[in-house]
Amino acid sequence: MTNDFQIAKQLLDQNGEITGITSGDSMKPLFRSQKDSAVIESITCPLAVNDVILYRKPTTNELILHRIIKSNGKNLIIRGDNVYFAEKNVPLEDIIGVLKGFYRGGKYFSCDKTLWYKLYVFYIRTSYPLRYMFVKGFRLLKRILRKLKNIFA
Repeated sequence: MTNDFQIAKQLLDQNGEITGITSGDSMKPLFRSQKDSAVIESITCPLAVNDVILYRKPTTNELILHRIIKSNGKNLIIRGDNVYFAEKNVPLEDIIGVLKGFYRGGKYFSCDKTLWYKLYVFYIRTSYPLRYMFVKGFRLLKRILRKLKNIFA
C-alpha cells in the first residue's frame, strides 16, 4: 500500500514540483488552513536555515511543512512558525522537498524574490523569544485564574 510520502516523492521525481492545499495551524500566519496552497520543489541545492521543508514525520507518517531553524550536518532541527517547540534530528532522508512559493488569495508569492516574504521570515525568527514568553505567560495567567475561580467558587 502506498502512502502520501511515497506519492508525493514520486510526483516530485516526475514533475520537479507539486502544489497542494495546506492544513493545520503550525505554520500560521504564513499559511491559512485549507485556504492557501504550497508549491514544493525537488531539492536541487543544499538546504539552508529558514527554508521551509516538506518532510515525513516518522511517528505518524504525516507530511509536514516546517521551517529549518538549525542544522547539524546529517539532521535538521525544525519548527513551525506557530509552534513553540522544536522537532529535533529530522533525518535528511525523510525530507521530500522545499517550499518554492505559495498561493494566497489567488496570488502567487515566491520564497526567493518577494520582499514581503523575506521580511516575514525575519520577523518570525527574531520575534520568537518574545512570542514564546507571551504564550507561556498567558497560559500561566489562565491557570492561576482557573485556580482562583475554583477557590472562590
